[in-house]
Amino acid sequence: MKNGRHRGLVHYTVGQRRGLGIAAPQPLYVLVLDTAHNRLVVGLRDELAATCIVCDDFQAGVPDFPATGPDVDFAPTVTARIRHRHAGAPVASWRRDDQRLVVQLTTPVDGLAPGQGLVLYAEDVVLGGGRIIASPDDC
Repeated sequence: MKNGRHRGLVHYTVGQRRGLGIAAPQPLYVLVLDTAHNRLVVGLRDELAATCIVCDDFQAGVPDFPATGPDVDFAPTVTARIRHRHAGAPVASWRRDDQRLVVQLTTPVDGLAPGQGLVLYAEDVVLGGGRIIASPDDC
């Protein structure tokens, strides 16, 4: 790990590749914005991939959203979208307590960033959504 300087965390976003001002043999991407310690963590693209997403402020879009899933009777296939143009990733499982949701995906997604929205779909029906949080301690 090398230390350096950055222009201020407000100028970066998770997944960003351009404008880092770092010369490296392989492209580097922003992995973490550590506001508590004013650290910008960069790494290789494969380090961006995540199969676990933790959300807070979860709001169910359908009545009786189950605490764990997927429940085949409830929704045979569930996908998670993290961006407007994201095609969605298949959900392997989830667990929910109150307004916190932990989602396990069957395939990794790139560029999860704190504050982004996560929306769960069963085909074109919105099952619910929440705000992605920075520390996925429950994964």
